[in-house]
Amino acid sequence: MGGYAVYVWGSFAAALIIYVWNVVAPRRRRRAILGSLLETDE
Repeated sequence: MGGYAVYVWGSFAAALIIYVWNVVAPRRRRRAILGSLLETDE
C-alpha cells in the first residue's frame, strides 16, 4: 500500500468501530428507556 497501510487499516478500523457503535448505542438506549418506564409503572 505504498507505506500507507497503517492509515488505510486504521481508517477501516475506525469506520468499523463507528458502525458498530451506531448499531449498539440505540439498542442500549432503548433498553434503558424501556427499563425506566417499566420501573415507573410499578
